[in-house]
Amino acid sequence: MTAAITRTSPADMLRAMSPDIYKKAYKRGQMLSAFLEQEVHGEDAFKPQPDGLDAFERLLMEADIKTRSFADDGIFADEYGKFDDEPNTKALVPEWVRRVWRSAATGKRISSTRAVYSSDDTAENTLQRPRAMASSPREDLMIAPAIPVNELVAITTPVNSTAYTAFYLTNNAANQRMVRVGEAAEIPTAKLTSSEKTIRLLKYGRALEASYEALRRQRIDMIALHIARMAVQSETDKIGTILEVLVNGDGGTNTAAEVFNLTTLDPDATAGTLTARGWLAFQKEFEAPYVMSTILMQ
Repeated sequence: MTAAITRTSPADMLRAMSPDIYKKAYKRGQMLSAFLEQEVHGEDAFKPQPDGLDAFERLLMEADIKTRSFADDGIFADEYGKFDDEPNTKALVPEWVRRVWRSAATGKRISSTRAVYSSDDTAENTLQRPRAMASSPREDLMIAPAIPVNELVAITTPVNSTAYTAFYLTNNAANQRMVRVGEAAEIPTAKLTSSEKTIRLLKYGRALEASYEALRRQRIDMIALHIARMAVQSETDKIGTILEVLVNGDGGTNTAAEVFNLTTLDPDATAGTLTARGWLAFQKEFEAPYVMSTILMQ
């Protein structure tokens, strides 16, 4: 027996929008955009759609809320007050803010052939955006961190508590390589061991405050500009914390970076002046199978 996968039309989904929809998404462990994809697109969820719209953008189009401007074509984003026309459109605001934030923080844009309803920017040099455009609230907004956080982290783990237990693998080449085994002899076993450290998580935040009078007649893409700038600053602050952990460790045993003196790598070098010999010698310090893949430097 198979169960049918049902779909909810964008119009019906828009009428149903309320804080309760966010609660349903949270119970599934999803953000609202992912929840809407499954509700609106059913078995085609997360697949490219013919018109390029995802489910959240379909709701914006159904509500006829334009979040982006194209001044050359005489098209301008709606005023923020249009979100407040109905309770269901007001419920779209938290997810719209999150998408603008994530788009600026990660530098990833969602392409859409209905760009005026898109809640994210479209990447340059794509079919939807074949030319670079000036950064302006009335044009495509291209704001992104100088160093994306996802370039520096190996894995992202969701956390639902005030503490995180770090897991460290112990790498021992002698216990991993193949050895010759005699007839009927027992095969040596590679043991996977680990060490743990609990890290207390701190809470950070920043509120964007504005009076309703300041918001209601402000273009949506202008407000998006301020949200994006806050997102980029947040990512910049995260980079500082990441660099601190990379260099000094997270407090666990042997988690700090190994330090090499330039004059040890190249006896002829002057402290503070990098040489080709010192640079090549530094790269050789990485133990196989690890190689240097990312460089952070001025």
